[in-house]
Amino acid sequence: GYFAFPKPEKIAAAGPDGVKGLSLGYRERYIYETAVAYLERGVSDEEFRNMDFEDARKYLCSFCGIGEKVANCICLFAGGFIDAFPIDVHIKDILYREYGDGSVPKDKMKPKDYCGLIEKNFGRYAGFKGIVQQWIFAYELVRK
Repeated sequence: GYFAFPKPEKIAAAGPDGVKGLSLGYRERYIYETAVAYLERGVSDEEFRNMDFEDARKYLCSFCGIGEKVANCICLFAGGFIDAFPIDVHIKDILYREYGDGSVPKDKMKPKDYCGLIEKNFGRYAGFKGIVQQWIFAYELVRK
């Protein structure tokens, strides 16, 4: 069977130990604290979707345990922001291998370097870069 992820109200009501035993590891605290903060802030799903992309990302990053990659994932997969381009280790490898020019060694690449590669090579897909990211990611999975 399938189970939906619990609503924030249910997580908050269950208390800090409410998600124990779900194999979430260190994320247990983040999930509980984020559910509580989400309810306290009172931003509805509709208000979130009506934010511009940068404001939505900043809003998400203000929650405990949510960084740029996870914020971009949430924006892309749940928020309707199809310009979000999540950068994980796999995407970094692909960007470096396929689009890097070797001027910066891989171990010296910084987030701004990867953002530069994305803008240079995918800027023409503005508004849809997240779709392109998913094609690249899927291609890499099939390629192996």
